[in-house]
Amino acid sequence: MMQSAWEFIKSILTVIGGLYVLLRAVNLFFGEVKKFNEIRARFLEWLLGFFRHRGLVKAAVASDIEQNVNEIVSDLQEELPLGWISRTSIKWVRDASAETLGDGEVIIRLRPLESQDLNFLTALNVFFQKSVYPKLKTVVPENVCKAVALKLSQRTINVKKPYLEDKYKEDVMEPIVQNDPSIASYIGRYEKIDEKGFFTGTFIRESSEIARRAQFKELRSSIDSELDSLLEHIEAFSQQISPGQQKRSEELWYREGPETSYAFLLVANPDRVGNAEPYINRAKVRAGVVERLYVFGASGQESFARTVISMIAALPEYELKEVFQLYRDYRGNLGGIGALLVSRKK
Repeated sequence: MMQSAWEFIKSILTVIGGLYVLLRAVNLFFGEVKKFNEIRARFLEWLLGFFRHRGLVKAAVASDIEQNVNEIVSDLQEELPLGWISRTSIKWVRDASAETLGDGEVIIRLRPLESQDLNFLTALNVFFQKSVYPKLKTVVPENVCKAVALKLSQRTINVKKPYLEDKYKEDVMEPIVQNDPSIASYIGRYEKIDEKGFFTGTFIRESSEIARRAQFKELRSSIDSELDSLLEHIEAFSQQISPGQQKRSEELWYREGPETSYAFLLVANPDRVGNAEPYINRAKVRAGVVERLYVFGASGQESFARTVISMIAALPEYELKEVFQLYRDYRGNLGGIGALLVSRKK
């Protein structure tokens, strides 16, 4: 009796595994080419219809969505603040929702839809809406949280599955923005600073720290205006360092807010600078002025930037908080490296 039950379980697992492998193969073959999207959709429809056991079909589709989302999670973990995102798993229910387990894993409860693309897009959106600003969603304004989640999702889809971007905008983003048009404004502003690495590099990290400190203080009642002020400063600095800008204000290289203060240090071409000493001296000066120092290195020059970061971290004035990857560097090129150091003098 036990043996026959075990054989039945193994047969079910074999079918699930086979269906999952087929789904992954189809995604890999068709997934990155826009003109094959319709063929891929029809093939999946035929493949799923071939199996009569709907439970096995749903299990295989859920596994495929999990795999796609977790691949995205893996890529973003080195860019976003520690603790923002973790692995996910899918459960089919009537209404989409999500919860976080004690170890940080996100359980996505997803209402199954006929379109597998829409299933994936919905899962990705639910995942990011749950993951951004962990433990601070009641402090950070709702429109800011939603805009950050939508921006991260949109950028991810644009990079990983560009053929789905229009569908994501129409079926996922638009209904959310219709309920609160201010979200669209934030997404547009995030887009501009993301082109220079300051969206995930500075805004997300600094807004998280502001929210953490404001949680039980008077600033909480006006945190929306403080985060707008933060965003305005980053926008102005990003514009200032754009090519062709003749006048540069020294004041834009740092900001002092009611709870946090920070400065930027951009590591330039080592061939022109010659050595790291000018950056070390500048960091020493900043240590007595601001609490937090953001160091950014250009794409292709990560090795030199890491040297500068290590030398600053070795100073008695600073403590290294984290080193992270950038989506784009301050010149607008893909890649780059960033670091956040905290002054011991402030």
